[in-house]
Amino acid sequence: NVLNAITTAAIDYTDISATNDNIAGIGAKSFLGSARTKTNGYGYIGINAGKIPDINLRRAIMSVLDASLVKSYYPGDLSEEINRPLSTCSWVYNYGETENTKWQPAAKYKFDSKNPDLSDYERYMEAAVISCNAEKGTDGLWYYRGADGMGERKPLKFTFTIAGGSDDHPAYLTLSEAAKVLNDQGWQININPDSRALTLLASGSLTVWCAAWSATIDPDMYQVYHKDSKASSVKAWV
Repeated sequence: NVLNAITTAAIDYTDISATNDNIAGIGAKSFLGSARTKTNGYGYIGINAGKIPDINLRRAIMSVLDASLVKSYYPGDLSEEINRPLSTCSWVYNYGETENTKWQPAAKYKFDSKNPDLSDYERYMEAAVISCNAEKGTDGLWYYRGADGMGERKPLKFTFTIAGGSDDHPAYLTLSEAAKVLNDQGWQININPDSRALTLLASGSLTVWCAAWSATIDPDMYQVYHKDSKASSVKAWV
């Protein structure tokens, strides 16, 4: 709605994401001008440890996420992959960084959906056989029981939630391609665009989701990530 409002002169100024459609729409109007600036925020994919308690199952999911697909949503150099939860324009991102001491860690999970290598996925699933008694049924589907092996036999059936009411989201391709890979392996993954996603996230109701986070000038990582934090955001993964 914002793009339509600015291109029809219904409003005079807006702060809009630099997507292909937005840049083309603004560029098509001679009376509009624009300037690009970095945002003090980032997109991320989260997995709720309360919904998927076993760490090897969570690792298996992460091992088939192709983060590079996000770049297809933004043209040129208007997005970049980061491996730590901070915007690159934050002073904290490179604080204390020297030539021999880099705060930016190497990517632990690096999946290429065009040339898929499932060796990491298979390694995590082998570990899950022990850690949560995962097993593949005669129907070709994966199931798990829990660490003690005495729990209810449950299918690996989870929902990946897209924030918003449509698939128009930077991480949609990443999640949908991961779902295809997992479903081919015997999981049951559903992609669900949900306009209530942020409300559900705050209450810890989502299992796997994509969203964005904006940090303050002096970001408080304890509030966001520490297990003892009282912030509502922590409910998403406890």
